[in-house]
Amino acid sequence: MWSYATLFRSHATVAALLLFAFAGALTVRDVHSPRRDLLLGAAVGLATGWATVTEYPAAPAAAILAVLALIHVWPSGPTRIQRVAAGVTAGALICAVVLFSYQYLAFGSPFCLSYAYSTYNVPSPAPEMGNGLFGLTYPRFWILRELLVGRYRGLLLLAPVLTLAPIGFVQLWRRRPDLRPSIAAAAALAVYYLLLNASYKYWDGGYSTGPRHLSPLVPFLCLALGLLWTWSRPVHRAALVVLALYGIVVALMAVSTEPMPGTEVKSPLQELFWPAFRSGHLALREGTFNLGQLAGLHGLASLLPLLLIWTIGLASWVWLKDKTRTAHDPLKILKIGC
Repeated sequence: MWSYATLFRSHATVAALLLFAFAGALTVRDVHSPRRDLLLGAAVGLATGWATVTEYPAAPAAAILAVLALIHVWPSGPTRIQRVAAGVTAGALICAVVLFSYQYLAFGSPFCLSYAYSTYNVPSPAPEMGNGLFGLTYPRFWILRELLVGRYRGLLLLAPVLTLAPIGFVQLWRRRPDLRPSIAAAAALAVYYLLLNASYKYWDGGYSTGPRHLSPLVPFLCLALGLLWTWSRPVHRAALVVLALYGIVVALMAVSTEPMPGTEVKSPLQELFWPAFRSGHLALREGTFNLGQLAGLHGLASLLPLLLIWTIGLASWVWLKDKTRTAHDPLKILKIGC
């Protein structure tokens, strides 16, 4: 996710938009006012709609989240359902107008998708894009294996902490029956993107860090990990920390060396990220640099500005957290009252 955000690729944007929509669909459970229902519905519609504008495969995920918002207000009766549905529809229509206008101006028809003109190796058209639905057929087990644990694009080799996400989903399902629609939606989104990627002819994503088409499922797995952390014992938390730190280091190596390894690199972690990082060969792509290099630093020392920013951010977070805890300390409130 860090790599794609750094590269300004669409995957990080879509993942964020779907997560915002999920938050809106979850928040709409609480009854407050008609205006709030409309605004939250519109937020869900805008976020899911713009995710679809950004990447067409987000459309089924958008539908799941829109349905989730309606499920949450279903017990409140038809009036709330209509308000939220109106908000979702209005937000989605704004995005639809943008998308249809673009497709009409670019391709002569509002219903002509750009995938119809897709090429994998320009200028030679990708013949496999004509198979199935723009290269989508059915999930294949060997692709699933490569997406998860393959050394070429395996997600779990880059972020092994995600292997614990299913445990978080199971624990959440057992402990919070009131959240089961949201849990089911988050799990469904993860499964959808996994099966979608396993059904795609060009599943590896070409020049990329890991399986880029799986990016939108990462935030929803992290939700399960966050709750798993809350309910874990210290020894289990230590395991989570170790696995998470490993993933952070791998991401740091990828971003600081070459976040778009070529298809000729069959094991990016072993053949590119670690050797280049260890030797201090950073920003390998021509014309790229980091802040430290811009300031005249070389090798691993050029990462010092990034570490400084991280330190300031972490210190600020700790300070704000302590300040918030103190502000809500019952003993302090009692003393002030006395």
